[in-house]
Amino acid sequence: MRTAVIINNDFSDWVLGGVGRDIAEKGQFKLEWVNFRKVKSRIRCFIRILISQNLIFVNQETYKRMCRFYYYFLVKKKIYVLYTHTNLGIRENFNLFKVTNLVCINTSERDLLVSHGVNMKKIVVCPTGVDFSFFVVPNSKPQPNRVLLVSSYKKRKNPKMVLEVVSRNLDFEFTLIGLNWEFSEEFEDLKALPNFTYLQFSYPTYTQCLEDNHIFLSLSSLEGGPLPMLETMACNLIPVCTETGWASDVIEDGQNGFILNENYNSSNVRTALLKARILDLDIRSTIRQYTYERYINNFIN
Repeated sequence: MRTAVIINNDFSDWVLGGVGRDIAEKGQFKLEWVNFRKVKSRIRCFIRILISQNLIFVNQETYKRMCRFYYYFLVKKKIYVLYTHTNLGIRENFNLFKVTNLVCINTSERDLLVSHGVNMKKIVVCPTGVDFSFFVVPNSKPQPNRVLLVSSYKKRKNPKMVLEVVSRNLDFEFTLIGLNWEFSEEFEDLKALPNFTYLQFSYPTYTQCLEDNHIFLSLSSLEGGPLPMLETMACNLIPVCTETGWASDVIEDGQNGFILNENYNSSNVRTALLKARILDLDIRSTIRQYTYERYINNFIN
C-alpha cells in the first residue's frame, strides 16, 4: 500500500525534520514537505494524500493544520500521527479520535491523552528510534566537565534557569547548540560568561559536539523527548534531564543518568552534574532497544 510521510516544512532544519526523513527512508515511504503558507505546496500535499492509502504525520500540529484544509479526505485514510507533547484544545481532541494509531513518545503523554477521552487502544508508546550506525561512541574520551545542551529557544526550554546554572557552575564548560537564542533576553548575559559557548545548529556541528562533551543537560519544563537525549546517550553522554517527556521512561535515576524532579533548583542541577562528572559507564547499552526499525513498525498495522 502507498504510504506517505507528511512534515511541516518549518521542521526541515530541526529535530522533527530529521525524524521524518529517517522514517521515510527506513520505511521506504514517500516524503512530502508542506509549507502551509504556500497554496502550491498545500495542493501538492493534497495530491499526495489522494494517491496514498496510509498517511504518517510528523507531528500532531501538522495533522491538525492539515485537517483544516482536507478533513473529509483524511477521514477515508489510515492516519498515523507521531505525537510529541500535548497542547490540547477541543478541535484537536476531536481530530485525534479519527486517527488509526497515535505513536506517543512517552507514557505521561499517553496518560494525558486517555484522560481527555482518546481510546487507549489507539495509542502506542515508543520513544523515537536512534540510528546506532550514525550515533556512535567516540574513540577518545572528552573532558568530564564538558556539558552539552541542544535546544531551540523557547520559554519552555527554561532559559532563565539555563543562565543561572551556567553562571553558578564556572568549573564546568557549557556548549549550547541551537536556534534563535540570540533573540532571547538571556543571551547577552550567557555570551558574556567565560564557560559558555553558543553554536548555531547544524548536523556537522552537532556530531562534533557529541564527541567533545561528557554530559547532556536538558532543563525544559515541557518535552516530548527530547530526541537529543537518546542520541547523546547512544554516544555515551550522561543525561541530566528534567522529569518531562520520556526521561522517566528511559533514564533509571542514578544508574544511566539523573532526573531532576519537578521542583528542582540550580543547586539540584549542580549536585547531578557533579555526580555525572565522575561516571564512566556504558550508557549506550541501556538504550539499544530503541532502534528505528522497532519505531517504524508502530506506524503500520
